[in-house]
Amino acid sequence: MTAGNFAVINAKSLTDAMNYYVVDPETDRIRMKEEFLPSLMRNRQFAAVGWSKMIASFPSPETGDIHFLAFELPRSEPLTLDGNEDLGQDVEMNDLWKQLCGRFGDILDAGSQPLKCASTQLAAASEPRR
Repeated sequence: MTAGNFAVINAKSLTDAMNYYVVDPETDRIRMKEEFLPSLMRNRQFAAVGWSKMIASFPSPETGDIHFLAFELPRSEPLTLDGNEDLGQDVEMNDLWKQLCGRFGDILDAGSQPLKCASTQLAAASEPRR
């Protein structure tokens, strides 16, 4: 084996992995321990992709914030979504935001950023119907 071969397993690697993973005694599959799943989910990137636009979330493990970026497809400069005023001006973006929040809202709202799924859903519910 060469030094650059990442398939090499040593005792220290196995010991480190035992902190995060467990072998399921019924299936013999290795799975992540339950207590690490919330942190794993908070540090993932999520996106909602439409016909011509996309909204994506990018967590910052250092600050606990989640940054939201909007893109026009196929290529554009990303626009940062900082607050509720950034939403509500484009039908497709609104739909993408609702999809992102509908699927991952609890995870995204755990961040310390000011833009929250719960607050935008409450604002939308209180708006008068046209």
